[in-house]
Amino acid sequence: VTQEPSLSGSPAGTVTLTCALSSGSVSTSHYPSWYQQTPGQVPHILICSPNTCPSGVPGRFSGSILGNKAALTVRGTQ
Repeated sequence: VTQEPSLSGSPAGTVTLTCALSSGSVSTSHYPSWYQQTPGQVPHILICSPNTCPSGVPGRFSGSILGNKAALTVRGTQ
């Protein structure tokens, strides 16, 4: 996969992270999972497929497909 090395945003803003696959195309059936990890904590899953979040994940996180990339949008950045 290929991701941006870093991304910054303004407080309470919106950012979109993207991920391209090195082989194959991103689709609803071929979509990477997104994880969140805070320092000192284990990672936990945010998105399993476009527009699907496990229970307990805040609504400010959403997954989508942008062109040939998987995207994670975070609203209300902190």
